[in-house]
Amino acid sequence: METLIIEKTSQTPSVICKDGYLELAGRSIPEDPKAFYRPIFNWIDQYIQSPQEETSIVIRIDLLNTASLKCILDIFIKLNKAFLNKKKMKIEWYYDTDDEDMYELGNDLKSIIEIPFDFKENILRMAN
Repeated sequence: METLIIEKTSQTPSVICKDGYLELAGRSIPEDPKAFYRPIFNWIDQYIQSPQEETSIVIRIDLLNTASLKCILDIFIKLNKAFLNKKKMKIEWYYDTDDEDMYELGNDLKSIIEIPFDFKENILRMAN
């Protein structure tokens, strides 16, 4: 399957979609989230036809709008179908240690799907 890579911008996350791995990192506040996420949805639709035995989903989003949240939920729902067909998957949800909202958002999403979530703290390091 072809790898999908999208470079991040000030309003969109970087995206890596390859066999067994999907990563979103950065801000997700595009003006048209459906247009931004469409290639990712298309990639996932193809991927779940013949997924790897194990898939890692890494989410390192530090800011998102409501429409992007809906798109991320749609990604999880699509992948959840493959998980329910006995494929191993896990989501690594990164959040800043001082950002309770992103942690709670991860918990809300976790309650909707059955893919295991692994919460990981981004430890903020301040330069001296």
